[in-house]
Amino acid sequence: MNIYSYSRTSELEVSQAASQIDVIMDAQWLQLQTYCLQQGFLMTSSLCDNDCKWQLSFAQRPQAQQLMSQLVAGDSIIVTKLDRIFSS
Repeated sequence: MNIYSYSRTSELEVSQAASQIDVIMDAQWLQLQTYCLQQGFLMTSSLCDNDCKWQLSFAQRPQAQQLMSQLVAGDSIIVTKLDRIFSS
């Protein structure tokens, strides 16, 4: 079983807090790593799409496409909040 983490930033987040994007993303990554450690999981890969248009579906995002192409039955995707995947 592979465990993938996925995160994304939106155009709005980048326009409002461009200087803090690294801090926001680092916090998301830390939450994901902490969860994996607590559960005894080893994260296979961590993918992030940056500056996504709000209406862009998950399947249209470059890193999401890569993630979907790697998934096999039994794999898991973890996110900090569901809106990181299902915001459009």
